[in-house]
Amino acid sequence: MMYIRGVVDGKIESHFLSVSSLTSATAEQLYVDVKEVLNSKGLLLSNLISLGTDGASVMTGKRQGLSTRFKKCNPYILSQHCAAHKLALASGQAADCVGYMVKYQAIINDLYKYYHYSPKNQNRLAYAQNSVGDKKLKYQQAFHTCWLSFYNSVSTVCQTFDSLLTALQADVELNTNNARVSGLLKNIARFDFIAMSYFLLDVLSVLNTTCLSLQADNLTFSDVSQYMTACKRAIDDFKVKKGPHLLKFIESVEPKNADKTEFEFHGNTIPLTSKHRENFTKSSQKFLECLSDNLASRFNEADDEISSSFDVLVPSKSPADYTDLVMYGTQQIEILGNFYGTEKVNGNGNTVNPPLCKEKLTNEWSVFKYVMWKYRKQNFCEFWEWALKSHENSYPNLCTLATICLTCPVTSVNVERGFSRYNIIKTALRNALHTENVNSLLLIKIEGPDISQFNFDEAFQRWCIKKDRRAFRSSYIDKVKSSVNVSEETELKYSQEDVDFVIKYVAKKCIDNEKPCQ
Repeated sequence: MMYIRGVVDGKIESHFLSVSSLTSATAEQLYVDVKEVLNSKGLLLSNLISLGTDGASVMTGKRQGLSTRFKKCNPYILSQHCAAHKLALASGQAADCVGYMVKYQAIINDLYKYYHYSPKNQNRLAYAQNSVGDKKLKYQQAFHTCWLSFYNSVSTVCQTFDSLLTALQADVELNTNNARVSGLLKNIARFDFIAMSYFLLDVLSVLNTTCLSLQADNLTFSDVSQYMTACKRAIDDFKVKKGPHLLKFIESVEPKNADKTEFEFHGNTIPLTSKHRENFTKSSQKFLECLSDNLASRFNEADDEISSSFDVLVPSKSPADYTDLVMYGTQQIEILGNFYGTEKVNGNGNTVNPPLCKEKLTNEWSVFKYVMWKYRKQNFCEFWEWALKSHENSYPNLCTLATICLTCPVTSVNVERGFSRYNIIKTALRNALHTENVNSLLLIKIEGPDISQFNFDEAFQRWCIKKDRRAFRSSYIDKVKSSVNVSEETELKYSQEDVDFVIKYVAKKCIDNEKPCQ
């Protein structure tokens, strides 16, 4: 599935392009298919600025990946790994480094299976939730490939601890020989599990908020940098202080049970040992360290100096003092000028003309930065929408650079939403839909107008002339006329009267057959 992003009248626009069937999932086949789609839409490869993908090796491989193949044709293309995917991968891999985190995820999935596949267990849980006044929530499965969805699973557990422990305890008493429910209760009714749940609720709240921010439409490099900087600092804060949920739980336990081996939690007696305390402390700290390292590694601006250099175009990052503008942005403009302003040779040995002139870019920046300084409190996209309309002729190279920055896709969330719509259209009951039909339906669903703006009369006219319709053959029309008492003088053309006529006929037939109209 492919989306296209560009700048129209200074505004960022993203649109569905195409969905294609693949004979194989190799980089070579993907390259051929993508080029074929671009050619069929009249899009020039020389105008391609960047590729945004999910980061799979077939997409971003340095030797034979899809982005590498396109760079051989156009060396000015950037390859962008979706920021939302990078955040999810950093979180999941950090959890894999901690033994108890892997076990915790397994316990959550065991809890999901215990209730999901047993209506009897579900009824007991619902009764317990109603008895203790907990919300009637269902436990959710945790997927390693989508680790941030774990937030919903942990949140449900934390909100229903009282009813969960009550229901499991009742099940143990009813099924004394059931090792499954006994083991589940033993793993959950522990200090380290409960503390880890509240700890993860705090940490995952930060990650979930950041993930939702990265799923917004029309993000830019500056937005991603801003969100990830805030996320990293929030994660580092957890190393020196407890989150609100964990702090509330710890304060309810430790002052009253400093020397005891058990404590009361929602009316249940929970064992409290030094081993459980130590396990939680080590596991939580190790997770934070691994998470910080992964975020720093995957979102390291020093590794991608082109992307990070685009920050110079953000008005809010201009120096507060007017006199500091003399040398401001010189290094970043030089980096961008060297990349986009010099000739390059592609994989075929041909020289590719640069999209802008390096020398003119430097000269334009020496003046424009003073113009931009006056608007340093303005939003990045709003500022450049105005600048591209007002100063495109005065600063053509700088406006070209800004257009490139706005065009680069930093996430692939639009494609993920497209796949969600794809799954709604092509279901298990409609699995015989051809790719061409799915592509047309997706185009209507994603890019089509609102149903209130749809011209049903025109659609009916087009349907009529598509082929020889049986409903409009003379013998059939005579039969239909008599059934609905249509006068002989009625002129048989594809007009509004015909539309009303067919609608009335279909409605009458549905009533006669006692079937609902579709």
